Amino acid sequence: MKDFIKTVTTSITKLVNPTLEKNMIDIKIYIILCLLIPYLIFLTKQYNFLAIFVEHPDLITLSMLEILIPIILYPVGLILFYKEKRIGWIILIGLLLYQIFNVILSLNMEIQMTINSYDIGPFSELMDSIYPKKGYVFYIMQLVIGLAIWFYLNKRKIRNYFKINKQTFYATNILSILFVLALWRLIV
Repeated sequence: MKDFIKTVTTSITKLVNPTLEKNMIDIKIYIILCLLIPYLIFLTKQYNFLAIFVEHPDLITLSMLEILIPIILYPVGLILFYKEKRIGWIILIGLLLYQIFNVILSLNMEIQMTINSYDIGPFSELMDSIYPKKGYVFYIMQLVIGLAIWFYLNKRKIRNYFKINKQTFYATNILSILFVLALWRLIV
């Protein structure tokens, strides 16, 4: 047991230590582990929405697709990324940008709700269950993690490994941003 713990801690230390040269398999595992954090946060944030829509399928609207698509695409992107498919990188970049903009929107909503202290009568409790206040630090940490992973995935070494040329790099990032902004315009 002692040897097992020593082996695991040594492996994790080698993986996380930025001064050691890593092979691409280690980097992929590290990225996938880091991407699971925002995905799990996203799932926990959307749990109340999913519960409402499961109980009341007649309420399904375009906003439901905004929740379901990332829930489905994250695992698909992670698997394709691990299998070193170019489309896996593209899906993950798009989802990360969606997540980053979603965190910015959520932080803005949190600030607006704090400033304006909306009291909408009987719907206040429902709004609190759908949009529970998490605090600014929660959103800022999500933003920092998301941006760090996005910057890392956009590093030349990672892009070269997945054979992402400059045109694909710019097109993926710009089209993802435009798609998220268009989606917000439709929903908000």
